[in-house]
Amino acid sequence: MRRKLMLSPVALLAALSLVGALGFLVGSHGKLAQGVGSAFDPELGLIRHVRAQSQLDHPTRGRECTSALLQGPYAFSLEGTITAVPPNSPFPPGPYSTAGIINFDGQGGLLLSNTQSYSGLIIQPTNITGNYVIGSDCAGRVALNTGAVFNVVAADGGKEVHFIQINTSTVIHGISKKI
Repeated sequence: MRRKLMLSPVALLAALSLVGALGFLVGSHGKLAQGVGSAFDPELGLIRHVRAQSQLDHPTRGRECTSALLQGPYAFSLEGTITAVPPNSPFPPGPYSTAGIINFDGQGGLLLSNTQSYSGLIIQPTNITGNYVIGSDCAGRVALNTGAVFNVVAADGGKEVHFIQINTSTVIHGISKKI
């Protein structure tokens, strides 16, 4: 005769918490995640040791990463600090932020319109051109005609682009999202 095991509410809650922790081990951000955890087996009335492993979606959700991944208008904002400026620069060092629209043409060209703040000195909308490239790993580079250069990562099937400026004397980063 088979015996049924009755669990107190506290024991059941503990078992369910372990199952939830196992779900956390599955991972995120398109990487192979694996972990070891425990799960409650109601048939046996005990907690069993289990191993979880999952291959999650690539950051582009099935779309191939190339420059063609980015096409059309994106809202963007960047912020950070400019630690030093060239002699005779009209812009002071200090906090920096910008927001605007960037249009990627799908072939490596871009046009952006933005408003900038250099330590509170506001520069009204300007049009800036540039070039970009996205590699098969979804990482790439944006180079603007102003001399600003950014390392970028396309994410969420090309719906987002994460930026970090790589010019000396800048600590600027941000994100753009497809409109």
